[in-house]
Amino acid sequence: MMFYAVKLAQWATRVRALLVQLEGAPADGRPIPAPSVEVVQPLGLRANPVVRESTEALVFELANGQRVAFVVDKVRQTGGVEPETGGVALVGDAAPATTIYLRASGDIEVTSASGRNVVVNAPGAGEVRLNGSALKVAADTDPVDLGSWTFSPGTSGASLSYTPPGGAATPITPAGAAVVGKVNVTAARRVKTSG
Repeated sequence: MMFYAVKLAQWATRVRALLVQLEGAPADGRPIPAPSVEVVQPLGLRANPVVRESTEALVFELANGQRVAFVVDKVRQTGGVEPETGGVALVGDAAPATTIYLRASGDIEVTSASGRNVVVNAPGAGEVRLNGSALKVAADTDPVDLGSWTFSPGTSGASLSYTPPGGAATPITPAGAAVVGKVNVTAARRVKTSG
């Protein structure tokens, strides 16, 4: 096994694999590998690295002559996460501050780069559930039901009452009355918070 400088990384056109073009120094006695070497990646994880001067591939030659590579870049990048003991982090290569961090405490942190979004999609009838909830979540564009106000001029004096959403009329006294509102969500949302 030997380390080679990675010059190019690209997806294969016929198989689901990442290929790298490598460069070795003949003076080091290292044979120049085949033009494209397949990168070994864990099942379920597909990464296409940013190729930098510091990007290297550890190349293994199998008994049948085929070569496979593990790509590494050991240079510390500004903003990158260094997991604590017992922590695991999935770190963005182009934006190292972008992370999914499984902390040793059991907390899970999802962090986007500054000014970027965290997008969660649930196509079709799927739902994004927070704390396994069945409660609806409001959007900032949803209408709001603030109840109703009733003014009665009366012959012996005027009166004012407030009826909260789904509640009973409450006379307004000089001490005042609490005004409550309710988001008027008629359709089920696909993000749920608690309950």
